[in-house]
Amino acid sequence: MKKYWVLLVMGVATLGFTSCSDDDDAGAYSPKTTMITTEDGDKLRVIGVGNDEFEYDDDGYLTYCYIDYEEYEVENKGTKFIDEDGEVMNVSYNGNGYISKITLTWEYDDEEWDEYEKGSETATLSYDGSGHITKIVSSASYTSIYDGETEKGSSSTNWVFTWKNGLLTSYTLTFKEVEDGDVYNSIEEVSYDYDDESYENIYKQYSPSLIYEMGDIFADLAYIGLLGVGPTYLPVTLYYEYTDTWDDEEYSWDDSWSYAYGFNANGTINYQRYTNSSYKTYFYYDEASASLARSKAVSEVAESESTTKTRRRGLFGSRRNHRTTAAE
Repeated sequence: MKKYWVLLVMGVATLGFTSCSDDDDAGAYSPKTTMITTEDGDKLRVIGVGNDEFEYDDDGYLTYCYIDYEEYEVENKGTKFIDEDGEVMNVSYNGNGYISKITLTWEYDDEEWDEYEKGSETATLSYDGSGHITKIVSSASYTSIYDGETEKGSSSTNWVFTWKNGLLTSYTLTFKEVEDGDVYNSIEEVSYDYDDESYENIYKQYSPSLIYEMGDIFADLAYIGLLGVGPTYLPVTLYYEYTDTWDDEEYSWDDSWSYAYGFNANGTINYQRYTNSSYKTYFYYDEASASLARSKAVSEVAESESTTKTRRRGLFGSRRNHRTTAAE
């Protein structure tokens, strides 16, 4: 069975959705969007979260990011992301500097494996009046040729976030893909519990727990402020339910995770960890060295490439095994 990265939909509390249409787009974002101004007046930017890494130019615009074991060069004040294969993701922002639209085209040609694919995808993002992300809607289409056989496909994604009293309480992600008459459907439902006495999120940052399984590059940009404002507290427990159907077969599972956090003296997030583990995912800021994040990421990439390589289809589509390398 193929493995897919999905997006959501769940009973949404009554929220005044603020649609970010093309009329709302303001071109590039302001460097202030990615800046944290502490209570002492220090100005910081996130340059790393775990293996993720972010670099900025002297004017404060993103120029490079390393996310999900992929490198992206970022041009034109954050409006163009170019991956290692030369594929371009064009990004628009609303008047608050948050991502409002993403367009992606891709073309993949591997003569050795007799595989070719070409496709495109567009996603629009919406926010409420407080700057919280509320919805992502995406559609994609593609044509693929493998071993001489041509297949055409399309997919749609609907991701809805529910907020209450400044907290992200749940999100639901629904995904549908149709490929030559075969239909794949999936739904993810995530909900959160908070302890308002423990983990106050002074600067409303996003933690890894808050973007669980969102998966691709755009989601990790929440760490640097480009997906709006985070919650006023960080969650202590995440509840996860997943169901998919493919070729009349249904698969489902559920689980939950609990988290603890550490904070720097200035109130920014220092780390996140699972409560049953000592391993910590650290945050790095621009007064710290980015080399640790990169060296750690590169070593893990090398290890992963010795077994199986995967590639993503579009922003939200399937993430499938592409080839086996040194293991054979």
